[in-house]
Amino acid sequence: GGSGASGSSSTASSASASTGASLGETAVAVQAEEAVRGSIARYTELSGNVVSKSSLEIMAENTGKIVGLTVEYGDAVEKDQVIAMIDPSKPGMKYGMTELKAPMSGTITALNISEGGYASPSISCGTVTDLENLRVVINIPEQYVTQVHIDDSVTLLFDAYPGETFTGTVTFLSPTLDRSSKTRKAEITVDTDKELIVGMYARVSLLTAFSADTVLVPTSAIVNESGDTFVYSVSGGHASKTEVITGLYDSTRTEIISGLDGTEIVVTKGQQQLSDGAKVSL
Repeated sequence: GGSGASGSSSTASSASASTGASLGETAVAVQAEEAVRGSIARYTELSGNVVSKSSLEIMAENTGKIVGLTVEYGDAVEKDQVIAMIDPSKPGMKYGMTELKAPMSGTITALNISEGGYASPSISCGTVTDLENLRVVINIPEQYVTQVHIDDSVTLLFDAYPGETFTGTVTFLSPTLDRSSKTRKAEITVDTDKELIVGMYARVSLLTAFSADTVLVPTSAIVNESGDTFVYSVSGGHASKTEVITGLYDSTRTEIISGLDGTEIVVTKGQQQLSDGAKVSL
């Protein structure tokens, strides 16, 4: 919007600037664009991984020999499905067999027992994972934790799907920070019909700051010199040096918190040749 509107204003200002330059002093040739009022957002990119919402270990109730194992790695099971029998008998002593059951519905994602082997209550026999309800987990640095909320929308990129952008929603935030990393765990539900696999790498863009109806200028207009930040605006064929306070920025624009009102034409190229009050030609 700003760049599209700048042509006519710049042309008018150019005529004024050229008139001023004709009075004797050599005008400095510059490029300029209009400042505009609008909104700007800051996004923070974090990395995460696809995880299951729930996963439980398969545990035996007693020690014994595995007999009648009915599942393999990758099989789907139902809650309380009998996946094997455990024979706790010892030489000369016969005991009744017990059932080894799946603790939840899902998929066998680890199987640490085999037919004829032994199970023990102290060792996991395997893992059942819910692969139907997957999440992306990220760890939010402390400086951003108060800027991310439940139901916030995010965008995601997966290396497994190059060139595709996905959307998601923050559905869980840990009530505490991790003491060692000073990060807050967040879970994101991804809105997609594409296959996600536990362990996939994701890059997540979070909205961490937003300003509405604020003054925006091209970032190329900002000059930093000796600790001062300023822009040159053009009016009546002359450049006016104005100190500014900047705020958010994106790849092309910078927010001006103080110093401009959004009606100015600001110099975007040629500032190195300018001083306050110099004549300019656009």
